[in-house]
Amino acid sequence: MEVNVKKIDKLKHKLDIKLSGKEFTEKKDKFYLQASKKLKVPGFRPGKAPIDLIKKHHKKTLQDEFIKQHLPLIYQQALEQSEIIPAGLPQVSDIKITDQALSFMAEVEIQPKIEIKEGLYKNLKIKNQKTAPGLKQVEEMIKKFKEEVKKVAQKDLNEEKLAKWASYPDMDSFKDAIKTQLHLDSLQKRRQNIDNQIKTYLLKSVKVEVPKAEIERYHKQLVSRQIQQLQQQGVKQQDLEKYRSDFEKKLEPMAKDEVKFFYILRAIAKKENIKEDRQMAETVLGLILSEAKII
Repeated sequence: MEVNVKKIDKLKHKLDIKLSGKEFTEKKDKFYLQASKKLKVPGFRPGKAPIDLIKKHHKKTLQDEFIKQHLPLIYQQALEQSEIIPAGLPQVSDIKITDQALSFMAEVEIQPKIEIKEGLYKNLKIKNQKTAPGLKQVEEMIKKFKEEVKKVAQKDLNEEKLAKWASYPDMDSFKDAIKTQLHLDSLQKRRQNIDNQIKTYLLKSVKVEVPKAEIERYHKQLVSRQIQQLQQQGVKQQDLEKYRSDFEKKLEPMAKDEVKFFYILRAIAKKENIKEDRQMAETVLGLILSEAKII
């Protein structure tokens, strides 16, 4: 196989791929032989016509099917031969097939190579966040709940009945439950704040160019999620496009940061021999926090 690689920019590469000679002939002949068993030629039963006659009558069909089945495999082989790791699907063009060869062009963005030193992500200083909810917050939640009950029931309940309305035997139990929920919410916000500190630091510290195609795909996903949420909330179809334009502008920087952050976390995972799976990001963040100084 002949593979010529041309760099268009830092990440985008164009591959000129050609499969010819014995390797091509063997693949083609084997495929044509299998395919010929299902093709008909006038005067012959299906699969009984001579292969040369089948090639003559069904030349384009055979070529099209061969391309459809083998081009992805040949492209993958070309990537491995060139030691290229793609960041997405290629743009394929100039497909040509003859009796002697198959050739095509494939333009693709590659995954960025990131070298990260341990000192960059170890011993980070992380600002802690208080998580204990105060009495004022509890009282505010009770007041809000009381107003909601009054609105739907048209009754101004006393503390005992209000607690029972919420399924608790007394007001002290109700307050404890609210305090617990506020504490859980606070813990969740605390972790999110800490993760954001790490994310902001790494995005600022690591300079890397990320594939535009991946940013575009993730951007579309983010916009689509927002539109779906609006649909679930009952927003009319004709009004969705107004929101779409705003989402597209608002979410574009977020998409770029998220893709970049993923590549940074993956580079750390590779350096630390962490398995790349669905838990990778959480594992890497856990590792960073285990080495951090929380102040």
